[in-house]
Amino acid sequence: KQWYQRRVAITAGTEISVGSSEVEIAKGSSTTLSCTVTGNAGSPTFQWKEGSTVLASTATHVVTPTVTKTYTCTVTMASNTFDSPDVKVIPYAISATFNYKLTTKGHALTLTCISEGASDLQVNWSKDGTTISTGTNTGSYVSGTGRTSTLVLPHQQETEGTYTCKTPFSGSDVSEQIVVKALGIIPPTSDKVFGVPGVTTTLTCTMSYVSGKNLIIGVTWYRDSAAVANGNGITITTGAEGTDQYRSVIEFSASAANAGVYVCKMALSGSDFDGDNEITSTLTHILQGTKGDIA
Repeated sequence: KQWYQRRVAITAGTEISVGSSEVEIAKGSSTTLSCTVTGNAGSPTFQWKEGSTVLASTATHVVTPTVTKTYTCTVTMASNTFDSPDVKVIPYAISATFNYKLTTKGHALTLTCISEGASDLQVNWSKDGTTISTGTNTGSYVSGTGRTSTLVLPHQQETEGTYTCKTPFSGSDVSEQIVVKALGIIPPTSDKVFGVPGVTTTLTCTMSYVSGKNLIIGVTWYRDSAAVANGNGITITTGAEGTDQYRSVIEFSASAANAGVYVCKMALSGSDFDGDNEITSTLTHILQGTKGDIA
């Protein structure tokens, strides 16, 4: 953003000009300060300053501020010194508190972006390219820190997708992306498994998954509310299946003692996760030829 031209008359017919009074630049980039004298100026000398600190003894000077800075050009002519109007350089940027988050389907989630620059910046939010919120600002503006904008994804809303927070500036926009992946149990083809006496029965619990993320998964199987573990004819194997599924399998010999309602509970945690702490899958094992053997 380039604001109006600033100049000051120092003698009759002589002016100091520094161009725009405010300049917005992308954070990390540079801008050139320029001081000129027009009219009957003689042979002026120049100094660019930040406060009382001399930065350069030239008419132009390149600066790369990371926070808002104010600069002044001091011109000396015939032993007289004159200060130009101030030039404020405002670096702008936008950042997210995280760029990837795993959650569970239907869990409420809050996304946060911080816009740096002028205090009146607006943040627009979109999901998968479609605008969902415009000019959402919450929290107070803090000089040198920026303005916080939050997007709340309420409970039971489908949250999975790629979210973009964007701040519009003249010249170009700056944006940041946040990817949200919703985890959940992949439903089995049937919640009833029929076992043949003496034959191994296999029950499988599968969750959608993303490899390479800080996600801690703990799996516990229950039969009729009592926890079951490896041993006594029961084998449980658990682990990732490829890059997008996490699976736990329990195997046992079908018998009346092993019939019942099995519940697979997956406890979830980790720095890349913000969702329900536990998700479950329920399967009923029915021994063929016994009461309840109904398709």
